[in-house]
Amino acid sequence: MVQESAGDLLSSRLRFYSSMSLVAQKMPNLVYSVITGGFVHNLRKRGDVDIVTVVSHIDGSTKLSAIEFAKRHIELQQQNDFTPDSVFPTDVVTRQQIVDAISGRSFSVTVDGRLHLEHFTDDDIKNNPEADYRVWLFEMISHDFDILHGSSNLLVSDTETALHTVFLFVCEACVYKQKVRLEKLQRDMFRVAELPYTLKERQYRHLVRMIKRESLGQVKDGYLWLNQGEVIRQLSALKSVVQSGVMTNATHIMPWSDLRRSVAINVIIKP
Repeated sequence: MVQESAGDLLSSRLRFYSSMSLVAQKMPNLVYSVITGGFVHNLRKRGDVDIVTVVSHIDGSTKLSAIEFAKRHIELQQQNDFTPDSVFPTDVVTRQQIVDAISGRSFSVTVDGRLHLEHFTDDDIKNNPEADYRVWLFEMISHDFDILHGSSNLLVSDTETALHTVFLFVCEACVYKQKVRLEKLQRDMFRVAELPYTLKERQYRHLVRMIKRESLGQVKDGYLWLNQGEVIRQLSALKSVVQSGVMTNATHIMPWSDLRRSVAINVIIKP
């Protein structure tokens, strides 16, 4: 068996990115579209390519556009020797959905006052729309700013909000005291969701920028020294938002089962 060269894989990745960028440019009501997930974190393997595509609102053409986008997403993966995800073809979501996700919709507060990240099985993710909000939250810190099209400024803003939400949860879940080594923090941002990733360099820079802006701590000598009082205050504010239920019950463009049936192609996506 001939092993694929790094150059061949890189060429496939670049061809996919270029072609998918043209598809994203045609998406109506587009806010931004960005590549995320395992494709970003494992540059040496082929697999499916996760894309989060955010639209401003739903109108009469949104469902048809989402179906066409998903079809092209699948076709271009096949053409470049990647493997489309037969269960979750693509993510086309509204801005309100992504705002809900990055603001903490996938959390609850336990009876003893701690944040709890809801756990969902594979079947839950397929059938329970609430499971998507957990997925989208971590997809927003899994990308490397490989934007296909849309507003880079809004992508950065939403990403830093997601980083802020996850960081506060990590501080409580990992019981940080006075300081934490930066390498550990970059792993813990995903370990709390049982994901095998480490925060990418550009995501890390935005995390540090957010921490400084929010006065949550200081980076020095390979450690983050926490401002515990401010962490506790902002964590309490996040819990209040979660408990208040103010996050909108945003409408899904279409259930996963409907999208799978709509984009069925040969044996890759089965109805």
